[in-house]
Amino acid sequence: MHDKALFLYKIGNYLFDEKLAQVTNLSGDVVDLSPLVFKLLLFLIHNNDRLVSKQELILKVWTQHVSSGSIDKTISQLRKVFGDSATDPTYIITRRKLGYRLVMPVTSNVPHEIKIINRGQFGTVQS
Repeated sequence: MHDKALFLYKIGNYLFDEKLAQVTNLSGDVVDLSPLVFKLLLFLIHNNDRLVSKQELILKVWTQHVSSGSIDKTISQLRKVFGDSATDPTYIITRRKLGYRLVMPVTSNVPHEIKIINRGQFGTVQS
């Protein structure tokens, strides 16, 4: 993986906390992700500026040979988390025979001082 520091990432209506290994929605509810879906999302976040191939996902996320169908299924599970659609995507696009890309803007390197306040609003904690 990358040598990036552990930070929060805001993706659409979700907050991804790399340090706590969790995703929360704007209401502050923790979204349940399998370890594989979490690892896939982390990889897509770290590579949100480009298309990633299935071969690259196999090498970096699965680390062992898997079928193309397994990758498709895990992408589908991630889309469900976001309420996204393969036919009208707002989070993850598929480029047939080329790969996948996280297209929802990612606000990265948000310091860990960001907290969910008043259930549903993001804000910084004043010191």
